[in-house]
Amino acid sequence: MSAPKVKRFKKAESLSLPAQTFIKTQILAVITYPALFLAVGIASLSADLSEEYMFYPAVLSFAAASFVCAAYAGKKLHKNGLITGLLFCLPENFIVMLISLIGNSFKFDFTAAVSMFILVVSSMLGGVVSVNTSTKPKIKVK
Repeated sequence: MSAPKVKRFKKAESLSLPAQTFIKTQILAVITYPALFLAVGIASLSADLSEEYMFYPAVLSFAAASFVCAAYAGKKLHKNGLITGLLFCLPENFIVMLISLIGNSFKFDFTAAVSMFILVVSSMLGGVVSVNTSTKPKIKVK
């Protein structure tokens, strides 16, 4: 009796650069969003801000995290900073909006709209700034 043949699978091709960058951006977001929110929360508590003013530092921390994630994605892809920043930070912005709506009893008011606008603009700005300031890969012409 001979041993059964084992099927060998071809090596899986690696993910494309945009897919790799998207996954890395999401991992970066999981780290930066809570870290910046915690840092701003500690600073706000140590400054003895009243509860009604805690909203603004929270939005600014999320905007900064959105900027950082979009800047990372734009730096890796080197093109279309506006769209890259918007698309790569869309999941985080959606989650923040969903949490905000749940915490606000599903009332979408003017402050929620302004905060979402700030997050979207900061993510697009992060993508644009990183694409325009990063060094482009050198292409050798033969």
